[in-house]
Amino acid sequence: MSAKNGKCILILYSLLVKGMLMQGFAQDEPCTAQPLIVDGSCLVGTNIGADASFATPGCGNYAGGDVWFSITVPNSGEFLATVSENGGITDAAMAIWIQNPNCNSLSLIDCDDDGGPGLMPEIQNGALPAGSTVLIQVWEYGNDTFGSFEICVTEITNNTGCTGNTAASGNCFSANPFCTGTTECFPASINSVAATGPDYGCLLAQPNPAWYYMEILDPGAIAITMTSAPSVDIDFIIWGPFNDLSSAYSVCGSMGDQTPPNPANGYDVDCSFSTATTEIGIIPSGQTGEIYMFLVTNFSGAVTDISFSQTGGIGTTNCNILQPCEITNIIVSPTACNGNGTYDLVGDVTFTDPPSSGQ
Repeated sequence: MSAKNGKCILILYSLLVKGMLMQGFAQDEPCTAQPLIVDGSCLVGTNIGADASFATPGCGNYAGGDVWFSITVPNSGEFLATVSENGGITDAAMAIWIQNPNCNSLSLIDCDDDGGPGLMPEIQNGALPAGSTVLIQVWEYGNDTFGSFEICVTEITNNTGCTGNTAASGNCFSANPFCTGTTECFPASINSVAATGPDYGCLLAQPNPAWYYMEILDPGAIAITMTSAPSVDIDFIIWGPFNDLSSAYSVCGSMGDQTPPNPANGYDVDCSFSTATTEIGIIPSGQTGEIYMFLVTNFSGAVTDISFSQTGGIGTTNCNILQPCEITNIIVSPTACNGNGTYDLVGDVTFTDPPSSGQ
């Protein structure tokens, strides 16, 4: 091959690379992120020449060399972002961020290293409002290998997340009922704090509280697993036992306070203030009729859905508390008129969770 031909090939290769950079490669700063259309064509990116940005994610051995994409959250509110090999990088990581309030100040939503194909990342998110802008950061693990990769984002419509579930209560006096026969799911609050008064045990901070209560049906241990999606730091505390719900509500302002000892305030049954994104709370020996109060906090303050359900133990809780006393059927028959023009009504009234008195 002549030098001239070699030169032509080099020029052609340079033009091809330049064209790829202009058409498909992300930029290396959040404010100049490459737009990526959800359910549109996948894009090819490269970390060649990419510098470190100001945003430092919490996974994937980040050492700079990150490139950025932006998407608009689809109507379903849920999307799947996948980074895969394209003949270059074989080990990458990814983070998703929201602007707070703009591209120069970001809040981390999720971070993943090897959740996708091979050693590549994948993130599913369903906790952001439709139409909002999300920034996607991609980098090579350790920033010591350089080349191209492919990124695709698709809408997910077969997962309703917490749609239709009752919003969690932010205070003790209006705690929501929880039944171990169901999975509770709620969008965590991001801008609230728990009331002062209770002894929060191990919870050195109590941001974004969600209050629940449960009534023991079958005695025994109950293990409750709490998760967040996207994965963020959540914490919890369980107090009890209380004789009934009225007794629990009456000590909302002093719950758990045992100085001096006072069984009426309930005890710290289990508590965790770890950095974990999944927590397990245990009631070791619940007895029929006992009430336990349950507080979950979104320590991260990030947008997320929190779900929890029973994952262990032989104890159960009363699911009738999810549907308080309700008349479901009335059968009435009038008696014959008596001499003064009146008659009596005789019949049956059918209840769900009937009251213990006053029937």
